[in-house]
Amino acid sequence: MTASQLGNLYGYGDPLPAPATVLETVRGLASDGGPEAGLFAAALTAAIGRLHDWPAPWRELLRELRRHPEVEVRDAAFAASTQDE
Repeated sequence: MTASQLGNLYGYGDPLPAPATVLETVRGLASDGGPEAGLFAAALTAAIGRLHDWPAPWRELLRELRRHPEVEVRDAAFAASTQDE
């Protein structure tokens, strides 16, 4: 629940001034391997990727999360859309 709330909170509004700094933090969460950190990474990736119109590093991270060892994380990453459908 918290991960989706976090994603909703940061998925709208003005772009972040330094998304590269946030990207490194989210990559660290994604590489943790655990479900909690992975769900936070997936939620933040979806939100910030959408906010910044899916720059290449965020699309790459989303692809990595779609191969995460935890099925819940993979499901959350697959639920993210990189374009309007």
